[in-house]
Amino acid sequence: MEEIKRVRIYEMVAEKIKTLITSGHYQVGDMLPTEREFAQNYGVSRSAVREAMIVLHRIGLIDNMPGRGTVVVSVSEPSVNEYLLELLRNKELSITELLEFRKGIEIEAVSLAAKRCTAEDLAILKEKLTLLEEAVARGEIAGKEDHGFHVTLAALTKNDLYIAVMTAVSSVMQSFIEKTRAETLNTPGGPGKVLSEHRLIVDAIDKKNSEEARLAMRTHIENVLKRMDSYREQQRI
Repeated sequence: MEEIKRVRIYEMVAEKIKTLITSGHYQVGDMLPTEREFAQNYGVSRSAVREAMIVLHRIGLIDNMPGRGTVVVSVSEPSVNEYLLELLRNKELSITELLEFRKGIEIEAVSLAAKRCTAEDLAILKEKLTLLEEAVARGEIAGKEDHGFHVTLAALTKNDLYIAVMTAVSSVMQSFIEKTRAETLNTPGGPGKVLSEHRLIVDAIDKKNSEEARLAMRTHIENVLKRMDSYREQQRI
């Protein structure tokens, strides 16, 4: 049997109000009814309306104006890029969730990179690796260099969707990468292990071995999770 997705009340409320906005019922600058009024109209709790308003605020359709209340600031439904950015800005998103996302995206991306990488592409990737090695040698967190390495991998797929997704989330992802590296580099042997894992990825791409590249990327991300968990466990001792 097909699984039935459970939809939360606030999600249904958010969708109803979003439809009113994007269909033109409300225009930019219009003040929305109060939480109490929406709750009465839809027969739901005020807390459900409040959660719906948070969703609509996060995707840029409404804003709270002092002295006026909740006002429509856009009537355009957000693009995929905007939605991804908003999701990553959500303070409840954990580093673990980000790494799970990266695993799903980057394992396949590195496989494609191994198949499609040219000599010029490989030279650029090796340059990114050198920048990462130099930053680590200086004792830096090297979040920017790590980020640059992984974005370059996405570009080597020659697939615009991979490039678009990585670009869309780049600024937020970099802050998470820096946080992750700040934790994992504090584990014994962390910096050396991280560099070794990146070198294995480059070696696999150099050999155009897509399966080896997939394994190297999977191992890298899973090891980051393990080092992060180990560091956090040490902090609790």
